[in-house]
Amino acid sequence: MKAGGSRQNHGRHDKDCNLEHLKLELRERSRLCLHRHVERLPMNLTEIERDFLERLASESWTSTPLFDHELVARLVELGLVETEPLASGDIEYRITAAGRAALSRR
Repeated sequence: MKAGGSRQNHGRHDKDCNLEHLKLELRERSRLCLHRHVERLPMNLTEIERDFLERLASESWTSTPLFDHELVARLVELGLVETEPLASGDIEYRITAAGRAALSRR
């Protein structure tokens, strides 16, 4: 019985290793796709959009009640910034990997 149990554990280990390999491969493919996607994005950002991205590069930002979200709506649509609605009704803005890549391409 020990030999059979050992084979089962070895089989489980192989599956775990295969799963980890698959996860790494998917991460790498995702990184490459993101890089290709960013290369195709129109990077004619307005001064306000570029300034907003640069500020988000160091920390996320929560909107004020009077903030005009339309000023940065295109950044969200392009996937350069992500948003999270807060219980207070404000919106938290965070730069994405694509946003960081766009900043580094200037």
